[in-house]
Amino acid sequence: MKKHLVLFIACCTLVFVAAGPGGYVAVAIDQDNVQQEKTADVQDAAVDAYRLKRGDKEKTLKRIESRKVALDRKMEERLKRLEAKKLAEEKRQKALENKARIKAEKEATIREKEEARVKAAAEKKANKEAMLKEKEILKEARQAEKARKEVEERTLAAARKKEKEDARLERQKKKEAEKLARKENRQKALEEKTRIKAEKEAARKEKEEALVRGKASKAAGEGIKKEESGPGSSGKALKAAEKQALAAAKKKEKEDARIESQIRKEAERLAREEKKQKALEEKARKKAEEQALVAAKKKEKEDARIESQMRKAAERLAREEKKQKALEEKARKKAEEQALAAAKKKEKEDARIENQMRKAAERLAREEKKQKALEAKARKAAEKQALIEAKKKEKEKEEALLERQEKKETERLAREEKKQKALEEKARIKAEKAAAKKEKEEARAQDKAAKAAEKETRKGEVGTPQAEKARKAAEKQALIEAKKKEKEEALLGRQEKKEAERLAREEKKQKALEEKARIKAEKAAAKKEKEEARAREKTARSLEKEAKIRESEAGKGPKGAENINDGDAQGDMPVDVPAFPEDSETTDYDSPFYELKAKYPSNWKMREVRGMVQFLSPVDENDIFGENVVIGVDDMSGAPLSFEEYNARSLNMIPRALRESNLVETGEKMMNGHRTFFVTYEGKRETDMVFKVRNYTFISGEKAYNLTYTAEKNEFGKYLPEAEAIVSSVVVEEASSN
Repeated sequence: MKKHLVLFIACCTLVFVAAGPGGYVAVAIDQDNVQQEKTADVQDAAVDAYRLKRGDKEKTLKRIESRKVALDRKMEERLKRLEAKKLAEEKRQKALENKARIKAEKEATIREKEEARVKAAAEKKANKEAMLKEKEILKEARQAEKARKEVEERTLAAARKKEKEDARLERQKKKEAEKLARKENRQKALEEKTRIKAEKEAARKEKEEALVRGKASKAAGEGIKKEESGPGSSGKALKAAEKQALAAAKKKEKEDARIESQIRKEAERLAREEKKQKALEEKARKKAEEQALVAAKKKEKEDARIESQMRKAAERLAREEKKQKALEEKARKKAEEQALAAAKKKEKEDARIENQMRKAAERLAREEKKQKALEAKARKAAEKQALIEAKKKEKEKEEALLERQEKKETERLAREEKKQKALEEKARIKAEKAAAKKEKEEARAQDKAAKAAEKETRKGEVGTPQAEKARKAAEKQALIEAKKKEKEEALLGRQEKKEAERLAREEKKQKALEEKARIKAEKAAAKKEKEEARAREKTARSLEKEAKIRESEAGKGPKGAENINDGDAQGDMPVDVPAFPEDSETTDYDSPFYELKAKYPSNWKMREVRGMVQFLSPVDENDIFGENVVIGVDDMSGAPLSFEEYNARSLNMIPRALRESNLVETGEKMMNGHRTFFVTYEGKRETDMVFKVRNYTFISGEKAYNLTYTAEKNEFGKYLPEAEAIVSSVVVEEASSN
């Protein structure tokens, strides 16, 4: 009878192992049936013993034999049922695997669709950028055509203006020629008048001389007559005639000298006027040369200023390009470092999960030997599974929130990129306006130089020797302008090339952002897979804990689950960490993964991050730093340390955590039934803000627990009671005192 019962229990155990947590209820029902049959067998055995005492041995033995046959038959039927259940469970497991495979395929399909959507969006964006680029090119072409037309209109206007100026100069030249002709005519008329006057004067003189000669001859005739009449009177008359002739000759010389003086004065006056005219012409020429020189210097100065501005703009663009390259290189290195760190972290996490899975497998192997309280354990496992599912949903919500935040960040980057493009377009338009302004100034300078050269040429045509020099200067100026125009065209070509390179960099940057988004999505998927593995691990841990609870129910006694406030009886060190008041509102925290329980105020927040549990104080707008309590678990199974060694290592790590650190106090207490080391220290992090930290450390089994309260130095006492109450509420499961 006992052998059959043992065989039946072994079969039930095999079915339980094959069925997993889902087979708890069915096996529990079979266990109940076995218990009922066992009770019936005990009753039958009591009846058989009573009959044997009465002497009815033969019938009793036959009855026992028939019951044995019936029991064998029932056992065979039960074994068949169990085998059928096992097959059904295998089918269910296969169905679950198929479901998981279909789910994985659906997720892969969704990922492929998402990648296709991202790719289509990228192509759409690229097409949109290409269209925008084409529109910009067409816009630039229209602007260039408009600028060309404006240049042609300005050139035509300048030509018309030049023609008007030439006509004006021609008229001015004609007036000047007429003025000179009138002056020459006046000079000729004056000379003719002087000549006529001189001729009249000469005729008058000749007439006077003839009159004098006639008088002299008459006087001589009279003298001769008188001489004939008397010798004394003739000599006297002769002397008088000679004297008169001499006076007439002197008068004639004086008159000739006077006329000659008048002619000389007139010639000197004409020479002075001519000299004055030449001086005026020379002064006008010098003034024109000075004006041309001033215009040339002004133009050179303006050209130097524009060249300096263009050089500065080129240097600024070079600096910005260098800075952009440095930023891209920095971003690339940072991405590589992050990828390497993520890979290392993934390897470490995979190793940790593999180690935990191995330990879970060992615990499950031990669990196969336990069979008590299956129904209660199945219910607890279902409740914990529901809790895990709820936490999983919370994780999914957090991931969705992160995805929305990433989407917002992407949109913000797109807006910034659009703003940057608008600024570049504005700068380009400004540069084009500056170039147009420069062209206008050059055109004005060219017109001015052309006018000066034309004026010099006109003057040279009148008779000055500066015409050839002005022509050469104009040719030289035209050559300089042509070279300058070539330089500007080369500069514009370089600017267009730089703009094309900038667009290529922008496109490359966009591709990098898309690649980063893809990597982020892959990381999110990997994180989700890790969360699922962690949930499975939690389930395994819960099964292990149930086994240990069964051991405790069997009389072995619990190993852990000792509250901090229960440690008064252990050791001689006092427990002076306060607990929560009875009327305070608290929230329970239970983590099978971290193997601990705790309480925290309802107005605080809890989050699990990077293998730690963090409790955050209420948000205060006037507070820069949020005070918090962090619980960390350090697995020392690979390299166990003693209590003193671990605390010494913790003290040595303080200068790494905070710079300019200062140790305030250290000591030991009894917490959670454990010997606990505590330390308070101050220091700074990256900023100049001073922090104050209190850390509690105790070892339970192969794990070290660190409970740390961090706050600003001036705000340390603000939440110290709540932080110490959180520390005092910690319950460590499966812990052993060290």
